[in-house]
Amino acid sequence: MSQSEGSTLSVDDYQRIEANQLGIPLGVYKLEQSYIRFIRRIGWLIFMTGIVVLSTAIIIGLIKGPANNQLALLFLPLLGGLYALFQGGVIYRIQVQRAQSERVIVCEQGLLQIKKRITSHRSEVVRWEGIQTIREAFFSRDYFIIRREGEALTLTRYYHDLDELIALIRLRSGVA
Repeated sequence: MSQSEGSTLSVDDYQRIEANQLGIPLGVYKLEQSYIRFIRRIGWLIFMTGIVVLSTAIIIGLIKGPANNQLALLFLPLLGGLYALFQGGVIYRIQVQRAQSERVIVCEQGLLQIKKRITSHRSEVVRWEGIQTIREAFFSRDYFIIRREGEALTLTRYYHDLDELIALIRLRSGVA
């Protein structure tokens, strides 16, 4: 088991498990901390780039002054700097929180994948008997759990102990 399920499951998780009649939780698998740190650093880098571009455009605008018709040329750098500030903030605040809350809970009767959307959590339930095949992506270590209904659940390569998780799913579902 990847982590102690008692220490990482919230009341909402237990309610989702009970509502979907999945039985006793066997393990919780989250995204790797290195992946979350990477997203955080990328957001910070984009944000800082926005600050540098914005401040450089403002300084150049102040040095050139309004007399030279150069202010129109500074519009795109100003707009780009503001956009980088916005994107960096979105990545840093929203994407990092989403990644920190994403998890797969493996239970006796199936699994539950929980992903955070901006203000709510979205959960997807897969029962063991509903799994048709498990396929690995051609260019990455992502896995697709194909259900009998034709829908697929994606498990990215960024999950902690992904090989253990896939082995547990194969064992429980009986899919080779």
